[in-house]
Amino acid sequence: MTTFGKVLVFVNFTLSVLAFGWAFMLYASRTDWSTNKAQGTRPASELVARQEAVKNAWDTFPPAQAAYRDANDLVTGQEAWRPVELKFYADQHAHLRSGATEANPARAVQLITNPKDGSLFQVKTAVAKGETKPYKKLPDMVPADDRRGKPLKSLSLNQKEQTQALTDMANGYVLLDMRTKATQELVDALQTPPGGPKGLHDRIREERIKYELLMKEYDVVKPLLVNTTVEAQYIMARRDQLSRRLAELQKAAGTEPPKK
Repeated sequence: MTTFGKVLVFVNFTLSVLAFGWAFMLYASRTDWSTNKAQGTRPASELVARQEAVKNAWDTFPPAQAAYRDANDLVTGQEAWRPVELKFYADQHAHLRSGATEANPARAVQLITNPKDGSLFQVKTAVAKGETKPYKKLPDMVPADDRRGKPLKSLSLNQKEQTQALTDMANGYVLLDMRTKATQELVDALQTPPGGPKGLHDRIREERIKYELLMKEYDVVKPLLVNTTVEAQYIMARRDQLSRRLAELQKAAGTEPPKK
């Protein structure tokens, strides 16, 4: 046998050994797809393990499917009911924005206090008679009051009133400024400016001095007035006496009294 033939035989042997090792490894580490269950230290076959996993997964499916079905029905029902709620709240919003008046005020959700814990919850009424689903109910609305305790008007009316109030305030500020200037002019008139006419304070002071001088003069003249009054009364009484006496003398002499 030549050397080349020996080399080929050795290569063939080597490849055969490698193929045998690879085949043995595949056999030793093969997946057990039989129906053998676990016994002792031998684990169950892959098929049994996967069947058990499928069974466990399937056992949890019906409850999950029921929960999904209930949640899906609830979501579907609420989505179908959502247009009704959207229209309801849109109407309330429109009424609050421009429709509320003092006779028909804005409305608020009616809340009731829970006597057990003091929490607040809405009062809802079913739209359809006999409806039991909670999401097919709309909140009860009651008339709302503002901070002053008066019926709450719409936003547009409040904006108009606010604009009018601001206009009145601006006019009030103008009037106040005019009156302030007039008051300042009156205050300035009380003082005497340098080189100008006498102010009201100085004129009042002069009038007070004049009054005091007049009272002093009155105190001097008052006794004279009393004396003059007494003397005048005495003279008038004396004149009456003389007139009566003269009348008696003329009557006695037979002459008529002179005409007055």
